[in-house]
Amino acid sequence: GGTPWTMTMANVKRGGADGGRLDVKLFGSDVADCAFSAADAGYIIFNMPAAVGARPLQLSLSELDSPDNQTITFVTPPSSNNIAVDGVLNLTELTATSVTLGVLAKGGKTTDVNGTFTATFCQ
Repeated sequence: GGTPWTMTMANVKRGGADGGRLDVKLFGSDVADCAFSAADAGYIIFNMPAAVGARPLQLSLSELDSPDNQTITFVTPPSSNNIAVDGVLNLTELTATSVTLGVLAKGGKTTDVNGTFTATFCQ
């Protein structure tokens, strides 16, 4: 939202019936391990396929059910959401217990993120 933000915690869960999805929440304030509740300093949320490789952000309004649609949401408490469709998620390592993921995204003129993190999966 135009103010500096630093990720302090990444919480990642495997989702879907076969574990083929990643549910990701990146926090800018201290939260409990594996917390998926709101945080005071804002956070970023998204889910994506659990597959190594680059995944461009994009959204086709004419094909909302397309598996190629990928967005991330910047959440600024108490209730501001900014959905980014410009950027890329780059899953570089996926093991049974952890993930390494790069995030480069721009949501409007004043909201962007660029970085890489490694996180152990939440149970």
